[in-house]
Amino acid sequence: MTVGTFRYVGRRRELDLLMAAVRHPLAVVLIEGEAGIGKSRLVGEAAAALRAEGGRPVLIGFCQPLREPFPYGPVSDALTKAGPWLPENGLPDAVGALARLLPGLADRLPSAPAAQGGEQAERLRLVHGVRALLTVLGPATLIIEDMHWVDEATRDLLLLLARDPPDELSLVLTYRAEDLPPDTSVLGAAYRHPSGAGGAVIRLRPLTPEDVRELASAALGPVATPALASALYERSEGLPLVAEEDLLTLAEQGGTTDQREVVRRLHGTDVPKGLREAVTERLAGLWRTRPGHRRGVRTALLRPHEDRRHPCDRRAVATGLKASPRRRRSPRAGSAVHARRRAPLVNYASMRPAGRWPVAVCGNRSPRPLGTSEDSQEK
Repeated sequence: MTVGTFRYVGRRRELDLLMAAVRHPLAVVLIEGEAGIGKSRLVGEAAAALRAEGGRPVLIGFCQPLREPFPYGPVSDALTKAGPWLPENGLPDAVGALARLLPGLADRLPSAPAAQGGEQAERLRLVHGVRALLTVLGPATLIIEDMHWVDEATRDLLLLLARDPPDELSLVLTYRAEDLPPDTSVLGAAYRHPSGAGGAVIRLRPLTPEDVRELASAALGPVATPALASALYERSEGLPLVAEEDLLTLAEQGGTTDQREVVRRLHGTDVPKGLREAVTERLAGLWRTRPGHRRGVRTALLRPHEDRRHPCDRRAVATGLKASPRRRRSPRAGSAVHARRRAPLVNYASMRPAGRWPVAVCGNRSPRPLGTSEDSQEK
């Protein structure tokens, strides 16, 4: 069993909305959700359905978490896969500007135009080339994943495409809103759908307890009791990544049909790997932007708190922080550890990595600073 083999649950409405948009271009779809919520699974299900229908190019590119991302890397990643749909001849001359961006297809493209006019002129030729290539492909779906890691050149290109897309293009972008630079939209500027374009903004929410119960039953069969499903939901708070990794762990352990023993094993398992990696990734980003506040943030995050009911919270953070001695917390760090919409096990996976302080969860109550009064002792 692998994560990709789990039954797809709790996303029928979102999948129908996405499919309705991309089947009727011109469309621009923005898919928002935190780490592990299922953005890639959603677009993967849609891509599989489109490919099964046949004939329509589905081109997927990925932004990467690099300190210095390659300019236009995600677009190059996606368009390189367009080879099977390119005509043998007759490509517009403008497509020749992509020869350096798409070296794997360079022998099938028109000759690259002579460099002239400086960097801005070169970027404009590249934008025209991308648009011309997508126009030639006809009805096509371009999916760019993880736009929170996008480089500026790619973001500008996609903004221009989104504002003036080819008539038969469906553009799909996924991103984590909490990981975008402060006060920045996914495309870097205010965006409105162009006249005549369809599309949607799809915000993925956690799975419900009923969704998690269905997921567990499909994966484990009779041992997936209501008690186990409830424990899975409590640990994951409906985050598919955590629930699925817990189910993988239980499946790998195997060897028992004792329903109470399965629940006991679940409570004894360590923090899911995906959650640890998400926390570590976000903390790494935080240290790059706030290197002087590591100690204060660590202390504030590890402080026992009534809303962090599960030990997995603090274990995940401790792993990511690679523990230093616990000391008095910084008032700046502590007072910035505010409440957010999510609770127990997965709350630290939603920390902002850049430009803003991480946040913890206080359920549905109003935010309360953790570093006030007697907690604010460090000078």
